[in-house]
Amino acid sequence: MLGLQGELSISEKMNLKNVYCCVLVKGKNDEGTPVYCYFGIFLDTVEKMADDIQKGKEFNPKDYKAIVLARSTGEPSPEIREFMRMKFSFAEDEIVFEISKA
Repeated sequence: MLGLQGELSISEKMNLKNVYCCVLVKGKNDEGTPVYCYFGIFLDTVEKMADDIQKGKEFNPKDYKAIVLARSTGEPSPEIREFMRMKFSFAEDEIVFEISKA
């Protein structure tokens, strides 16, 4: 995928098609209730997802071949936050990438 100025994207420069990351998104459902969703996505897809969100397209993780790891209403509980940190290397104050062996 080419960047905005026609240059190679970060994922193309680094050939990171096997880098997987855990993402947390927050928003509101159709009823206005706060919701959250943790999902796993490959890095080479993150740029397209970010571009689509900036363009105002509706967001659905399955459109980016992402895997939903946890979702619910409100805010993630301390137990969910710890589970995501231990099981999927999710960090709220830094970016952690895991490299797939596939």
